Amino acid sequence: MRWAFLLAPLLMASSSGLCAAGPAVSLPPTVAGEPGDFVVVKAETTSPVVQWFSIDKELRLFPIEMLRDTKAAVVIGRTPGRFRLLAWVAEGNIPSPAAVCVVVIGEPGPGPGPPPLPLPVPPEPPIPPEPSDPFRNVLQAAFSADTTPDKGNSKGLLAVLFRQAATTAKDPAVVTVGDLFTTIKKASQSLVTDAVPKTRAVLNAEIARTLPAQANLPLDADLRRRASDLFARLAVALEGLR
Repeated sequence: MRWAFLLAPLLMASSSGLCAAGPAVSLPPTVAGEPGDFVVVKAETTSPVVQWFSIDKELRLFPIEMLRDTKAAVVIGRTPGRFRLLAWVAEGNIPSPAAVCVVVIGEPGPGPGPPPLPLPVPPEPPIPPEPSDPFRNVLQAAFSADTTPDKGNSKGLLAVLFRQAATTAKDPAVVTVGDLFTTIKKASQSLVTDAVPKTRAVLNAEIARTLPAQANLPLDADLRRRASDLFARLAVALEGLR
């Protein structure tokens, strides 16, 4: 019984020692930073002093003695990678289990995923057909009715003649309407007089409808523009005949 009485305080002291909470420290599982940046790792503990150790030599630990608060470590990683940092505390002669934090340097996070599908491009509106030109329709009908041999060549010569007439209408040396018609008539003498007569009749009617017939009428700026535009339009119409 005496031994039991002596052992009882020891058993009680041992039991209370085993049940008492020892020193502890915890770290975040991971922290991240870029190469060359100062990365801060904070410890959670009630102990006033935390000891730090970098397991991997690529992770440089800022000297703890130069920091006011040892509960925060500052590390630098020069190259991308994943590096381990340890921390522990102690109370009296009892150290805590070491806590580990993985410091991730320069590793990209999850990708943004596949690019979004492009929006459908609406179809371009159809090009509206050119409005029908009554004059061209009449000219085409006359050309189709002409039976002159090699009428395609005659049509081409007429187109060249009117291209030149469009330039002649702007010539200051050509003073009156009569001068303009005389110059064009001289240039047309190389054409066969009976070539594509139905086509030439439609062309002459369009000229008579658009330009004045008074030979002595001066060619002012407006009349020159009208004449030049007319002859250019006739040349285009001739070139489009089929």
